[in-house]
Amino acid sequence: AILGAGPSGLAVGKEALQAGVRPIIFDSSNKVGGIWNPVSNRAWSHSLKTNLSKFTCCYSDFHWSKDVDMYPSRADVHSYLSNYSNQFLKSEHFSLESTIKALEPVKDGRWQVTWYEHSNKENKTDTFDFVVVSTGFYSLPSTPLLTGLSLFPGQVIHSSEYTNPKAFNDKTVVVCGSSFSAIEIAADIARYGNKVYNILPKEVYILPRYIPESFSRKDVPFLPYDLAMFRRKPVVEPGLSERLLLGDEDILKSRGYFDRLLGGPIGSNETEEKELIPVHVAISDSYNVLVEANRVIPINGRVSEVTADGDVVITSRHQEKTKNEKKKKILSNIDTVILATGYSPQLSFLPSSLLSKLSYDPSDPFSPLLLDRDMFHPDAPNMAFVGMYRDPHFPAMDLQARIAVGTLTGSLPPLTIKKQKENIEKSRIRRYHKPRAQLPHNDYIGHLDSLGRELGVPVDEFEWRKRNETLIPSGFRDMNPTDLNNENEVLKEKKEREIDHADIGRKALEIERKEFVKGRRVAAAVFRALHGHW
Repeated sequence: AILGAGPSGLAVGKEALQAGVRPIIFDSSNKVGGIWNPVSNRAWSHSLKTNLSKFTCCYSDFHWSKDVDMYPSRADVHSYLSNYSNQFLKSEHFSLESTIKALEPVKDGRWQVTWYEHSNKENKTDTFDFVVVSTGFYSLPSTPLLTGLSLFPGQVIHSSEYTNPKAFNDKTVVVCGSSFSAIEIAADIARYGNKVYNILPKEVYILPRYIPESFSRKDVPFLPYDLAMFRRKPVVEPGLSERLLLGDEDILKSRGYFDRLLGGPIGSNETEEKELIPVHVAISDSYNVLVEANRVIPINGRVSEVTADGDVVITSRHQEKTKNEKKKKILSNIDTVILATGYSPQLSFLPSSLLSKLSYDPSDPFSPLLLDRDMFHPDAPNMAFVGMYRDPHFPAMDLQARIAVGTLTGSLPPLTIKKQKENIEKSRIRRYHKPRAQLPHNDYIGHLDSLGRELGVPVDEFEWRKRNETLIPSGFRDMNPTDLNNENEVLKEKKEREIDHADIGRKALEIERKEFVKGRRVAAAVFRALHGHW
């Protein structure tokens, strides 16, 4: 049983089928796609784009068509997931419009699953050898308790309810949050609204989607930021694992890079020790320009109260620390407050006793579960979790799916109980470590390479790293050509028949890179730089 038909669940389903296991993928919606499903209300406006290029926002063995924009739309991603599902899975592998009600372990190590079928309006129960939980991190909107909310005459919505910027034509809007969605929604509304205030609980670096590949020369091309930043070093210590915790040196190095690239963060507070604050990044091509034009007004702090007069009361971070009540900022005549305050997972179908063993904390926006590699727990045999932490991205979900299915079916050796507990303790340390990074796996390259290494991908070898210097998912389908020398004729013939996804990905990337070297996106960067007061 696979719970969830989003990007994680689809990847698990495909891997399970290829491993000889019959998957049943449950989802409460009538379509696949998870947050990218048009009816999910969890990927916001149709006018907004992904914050990763199509070279990163994809599976390792399923490539985007050439005519899709570099940064796909919500509709593009949903179409991509539907095509992936149609290619690798059949209708018999799905139980859509089915809401999971309960999971219970049975004596032989299997799991009893109870679900509600919307079409028949009845509960059903069946038993499965394995269960993979891939319901996603973005299940339930998280909303803060605001004083005076019931008296506020304007509209208060969560970002999950945001769909169309034109609905805010000539309105004064407050957007709360410094996340990707908060920044993009504020910029989206500013094209139509009278005024947009963006209340930032933390300072944030606003990164455009295209940045210089390096600072080393004047003719450097502008690339999608993920292709410029997610690059491996040619030499690495064999077996080097992911850096889980941020130290002062990591923070200073990261801040130095973004200060040089962007000039500084938005919403900074002079009273804070900036060098000790981990970098927080959001993606937008227009936000900084709109700030310069006074269309978006960023304010340091948090919304602490709304009033019957239509006022919104802001408390700065410094005031929160010093308990200074005298200098609260008041914004008047506010029509709408949009709470881009995140989500929490929905795991009420798991037994409460098991959730306790998993150290489940739905209020933790970082890692709500403490698991071995965010996938396994010794107290949950024959169960795996895929994509169940903040912002896992397609490559991580793809790799986790391959590891989860391989471990459950026995093609990959499971870790010892001792090693699993050691990994769970690392997750515990990461959960409570201060200062906390923006994401639980802030070392993106280290995290993915650690997962790839478990699948036998030779990520430590010089030639492999040279071929796959830019991190794209298809690289994790790449094995050394010399590997064929150590295999029997049957395996050689099988590999010769297989599609070389790594080569396809590299060639597509090289074609795009040649266009960027010619100067594509430079004019847009110059245009952005000309905005503001001179």
